[in-house]
Amino acid sequence: MKKNLVRLLIFLGIVLALDKVIGVVCQKLYVRSNEYTVRKLRYTLDSTRQEILVLGSSRAEHHFIPNIISQSTGMTTYNCGFAGEGFLFSLIQLNETLKRYTPRFVVIEASPSTLSLPNPEESLKLLLPYYKRDSLIYNALTGNGYFEHLKFASSIYPYNSTIASLISGNLKRGSDTLNGFKPLDGTIDTSGVAARMNATFVNPYPPEKFVTLKEIISTCRQRNIPVAVVNSPVYLTNTVHDQVSNQIKAICAQYPNAVYLDYSKLDSLYVQGQYFKDYSHLNSAGAAIFTRALSKDLAEQIRAKTYAKR
Repeated sequence: MKKNLVRLLIFLGIVLALDKVIGVVCQKLYVRSNEYTVRKLRYTLDSTRQEILVLGSSRAEHHFIPNIISQSTGMTTYNCGFAGEGFLFSLIQLNETLKRYTPRFVVIEASPSTLSLPNPEESLKLLLPYYKRDSLIYNALTGNGYFEHLKFASSIYPYNSTIASLISGNLKRGSDTLNGFKPLDGTIDTSGVAARMNATFVNPYPPEKFVTLKEIISTCRQRNIPVAVVNSPVYLTNTVHDQVSNQIKAICAQYPNAVYLDYSKLDSLYVQGQYFKDYSHLNSAGAAIFTRALSKDLAEQIRAKTYAKR
């Protein structure tokens, strides 16, 4: 009996030691990885110094071209958007940014399409390697689940779904010449688009859907950061989509540092299939047209905010 217990303890000791060693190796691979998502996330949490930051989901990542915004506004710009991520992810990025510096302007893609993301909390797993960093990150990852807390006893757990990509990422070279923008190619198949819209946007959203968006705007207000809340183009809207857009507009009206810019029906893009990858994502040609229109309005907003401070 004692021998079996000793063997069990030795086995557990070996497992724990291996877990720690592999966890340390994974952490070292992570900080050196050039895999696109890892490198971009690291940069948005640790290294941005740009004057304008763009936050949001894939509609931010694929729609906002920083180089065009910079040319129009005269301000350095970085696109912090990540596919599949909701407002909580953007709030975490913003909080980490504000620990380092205060951007001059924040742009957040906050459209009905972003609010319709299925289970954006699941996508927060990108943040697993940062679970010790901040209580907001840790609480977002664990929620109220005891088992979720227990998982972090393992040093490997934060990396267990990315080990293969971390190894390959250390073999890659490259730099982000597009400042976080990720272009899409291809054009939309327009058959059944109206049906998909009607299936996605059935009812206006309840107030709790907007809580984190309000927190983002409020956090910026505390640091005197103007915010442009942007509804970027979609191929087609319906009545509920437009009602949700009006809900967002009403929220922005409550904050003196926020302006709502609605491009969902931008004339040059609305129902123009050659500029869309799918009904909620522009391709690279559409993104250029949209960003040029946005940049003019941002330049005006920035000038207005500058004059207001004088």
